[in-house]
Amino acid sequence: MDNPFVFAAGPIVPQQRDPERFRLAILGDFSARGARGPVATGDALARRRAIRLDVDTLDTVIAGFAADLALPIGADGAAVALRLAALDDLHPDSLYQTVPLFAELAGLKSQLRAGSTAAAVAARLGEWAERHGQRVEPPRHGLGTDAVRPNLSLSEFEKLIGAQPAPRPAGAIDALLAGIVGPHVVQAQGADAAALAGAIDAALADTMRAVLHHPEFQVVEVQWRTLDLLVRSIETDEALDIVLYDVSADEIAADLAGAADLAQSGTARMLSGCADLSAVVGLYTFAETPPHAALLARVAHIAAHLGTPFVSAVAARGLTQDEDMRHPLTVAAWQALRALPQAGYLGLATPPVLLRRPYGAMGEPCYDLAFEEFTPAEGLGGMVWGNPAAIVAILLARTFRQSGAGMDLGSEMSVGEMPYHVIKDRHGEAVMLPPVALNLTERSCTRAVQRGYMPLLAPRGRDAVRLGSFSGLDGKPLRGPWSGAPLRVAPPSGTGEAMDEAALAALLADFEDDGTGGNRPDVDPALAALLDSLR
Repeated sequence: MDNPFVFAAGPIVPQQRDPERFRLAILGDFSARGARGPVATGDALARRRAIRLDVDTLDTVIAGFAADLALPIGADGAAVALRLAALDDLHPDSLYQTVPLFAELAGLKSQLRAGSTAAAVAARLGEWAERHGQRVEPPRHGLGTDAVRPNLSLSEFEKLIGAQPAPRPAGAIDALLAGIVGPHVVQAQGADAAALAGAIDAALADTMRAVLHHPEFQVVEVQWRTLDLLVRSIETDEALDIVLYDVSADEIAADLAGAADLAQSGTARMLSGCADLSAVVGLYTFAETPPHAALLARVAHIAAHLGTPFVSAVAARGLTQDEDMRHPLTVAAWQALRALPQAGYLGLATPPVLLRRPYGAMGEPCYDLAFEEFTPAEGLGGMVWGNPAAIVAILLARTFRQSGAGMDLGSEMSVGEMPYHVIKDRHGEAVMLPPVALNLTERSCTRAVQRGYMPLLAPRGRDAVRLGSFSGLDGKPLRGPWSGAPLRVAPPSGTGEAMDEAALAALLADFEDDGTGGNRPDVDPALAALLDSLR
């Protein structure tokens, strides 16, 4: 497109705003749209309706987002099918009772104990070990399940429109069992009943982790637990309320990338129909890439025309890099984004926050099975991390509750009673992991503030997080209805894709997911770095 910032249909006219009301609009992939498709944009996206959320409607709202998943955790992509329709459905006890694969694993162990079937089961396990000696590595994933794809250009985002993932048929139970149990039988110390029972227990625990930590399962868990956090932390009433829009990261990106006229984008029309809108929180994570800077420039223009801030997350990856270590294309694109007059309506928080403690003796209990979710090898990647923009949403709501429409930003900066986890370090000492995925050093925090981000800090030894600044991407206080009239200025150029395509492709290739290949270290490098930062 020649000019990605035009509003050919004229300025978007937001609904009337009552200054005595505060409405939070939360955008997220609440029904696993990203996993099931199709990617909707334009008119289809504009028709998405707001869903009211409060503590009394939480269960009903989540039931409306019920998701049918087919998680490829077996050899050759064999999938486990499951249905999630409530927070309780996410718990290992519920999965153990409702997913047939776990019933089969439990049945194998029972048959191994029974004299009449023990020999046949032992022989069956031996056959599985011969056929499946290599453990199937689960999909690798980072610390965010809400990420906007970091390795695509704007034109590639446009190609997502209408895309739908290929269906995944559930795998045959016997084939799944063989691939899951076989490697553990190979590793068992002996072939007696006790050793084989231990192999089945290890296979069951590995399979439970594979389900809980699969990126598509975690998308659902993270989004639903975020809703639970919001309703527990924000007191809603007639003056302050929360509405939800069920929109995937792919849909937002494809809609904005393909809009020749931002006024006609599905995103703009969807939000402009929301009365009394005070702040928009997108449960998405953007990366420091030129295409993401271009997407956020479009978001900034919509937010400024609506007079409403858009708060989301930025990946913490770049905070460990000095400016001279960053790619020149990235530096130029993000500097141009920060220079936009509308950048004050963008708020980007980092790093992710913990939404629940791992299951096990030191965390959330399981009653139907002995299960320890946390392992040093998976480390932080096996924990449930939420979008830090949710913390900003809580603080905005509490600020309104405290100071009214004037919004004294900075008067509310901390959220307590956050989940945390205690582990043993390599010296056997108990260490409390903070409720953030990255313990920001003073240097990293300074980098975040200089780039216009809102860093989340975790005071040592406390179950709380604190916002380091309440700024827009321009480094000034976050703009919103409390700032006066919306900006009506033409944007400068420089945040599109007018750059060397080969250089951009090389940069984006660095963000490619390398799948499941390679052996994992004994201790997750991110966990090791976090432990080092706590010393």
